[in-house]
Amino acid sequence: MDKDTVICVDHVSKKYRLGVIGMTTLREDIQSRWAKFRGREDPNSKIGQENVRKGILYALDDVSFTVKRGECLGIIGRNGAGKSTLLKLIARITAPTDGAIGLNGKVTSMLEVGTGFHPELTGRENIYMNGSILGMTREEIDAKVDAITEFAEVTRFIDTPVKRYSSGMYVRLAFAVSAHLNADIVIMDEVLAVGDMNFQEKCIQRMRKIAREENKTILYVSHNMATIQALCDRCLVLDKGKLAYDGDVARAEQLYRSDTGDNMQMDYTDDGKHTFKESTGDVKILEAKYPDEGGSVVKKRLDTVITWRYERDLKDVLMRLEIRDAMGRIIASKIFEDVPGGKAGEVREEVFITDIGVLQNGYYKTTYVFVQVADNGVNVTLDLVQGLPFTIDDPSRNDTMIWYSDWWGKVRL
Repeated sequence: MDKDTVICVDHVSKKYRLGVIGMTTLREDIQSRWAKFRGREDPNSKIGQENVRKGILYALDDVSFTVKRGECLGIIGRNGAGKSTLLKLIARITAPTDGAIGLNGKVTSMLEVGTGFHPELTGRENIYMNGSILGMTREEIDAKVDAITEFAEVTRFIDTPVKRYSSGMYVRLAFAVSAHLNADIVIMDEVLAVGDMNFQEKCIQRMRKIAREENKTILYVSHNMATIQALCDRCLVLDKGKLAYDGDVARAEQLYRSDTGDNMQMDYTDDGKHTFKESTGDVKILEAKYPDEGGSVVKKRLDTVITWRYERDLKDVLMRLEIRDAMGRIIASKIFEDVPGGKAGEVREEVFITDIGVLQNGYYKTTYVFVQVADNGVNVTLDLVQGLPFTIDDPSRNDTMIWYSDWWGKVRL
């Protein structure tokens, strides 16, 4: 394992032997044995137990991947896919049946609300206990206590036993402890669902900051695809204990939605670009990027360079821009009406400039959609590219401005 790799999961399997005593009646045992003798399917087998073989449940089945330092990795899949089992193995709460897991650094985990907290101890005492477990000195913990309590918004109750905390207070303090103590790997399993929307957004901003600035590695499991999209650079999809996909977050989301029956009518081409299935394909987006600063914006405008090819002769083409916040909510949109038309096979490149002076500091993602207005007035999608992230980090910008899309609605820039 090289120095930049902090987690190496090598052909890991986790097996559990199912109980067999008193599980069926004599009649069902005879049916099952007779079906096996005739080479037919067991009539008493459970639906959805494809990962059960000969009485053994494969919670994880030959899973391998590596994670680099500073990477934010999302892990998604249906209930029972093996997500929580994988995190418990990485956190060394339990051991793999086969394979090996290599770790390079200290690990802190939040696998459920209140993990690692003693209910009889106060919030302050639990902070010191968790820090000591991670090998921190008292002086190091002293320097972080105020930041932890302020982030968790529990300063008034920090000397109260945590057994009296609400679930929201519990998760706020637990997250603050995990995010501020000196661990190299932070593991989180669907814990942010307990917090309110504003706190979830604050947590995502904090996790992105520690990944970028402190070079920590984040492993995050959630069914909330908005938070996965906002936080993660890469995503794993688990299916019945197996690793079904490892790569782009947008592609992982499409696989997950199709597997859960929540298909959002998205498809993917061989080069990784994705379009709505209803799109005509008359335009092909070849590349979309921010030319400067790597997506970190300190000025009042956003420049995006888009290269595309016309698949047939077109004119009167429009470009629609949507901007989403860290929680996946559309907060602004814009229509570019002066997009030049072209002939079939023609490749064009343009810089699309958007005024973002009204947005506060934070993390955002953009979607660019080529559309054409049909004779009936309906917008027809030609092609799109989505999930382009950018961060506004402008010290001169007014941080007291708060965006509430439910109050202000969608603003056309």
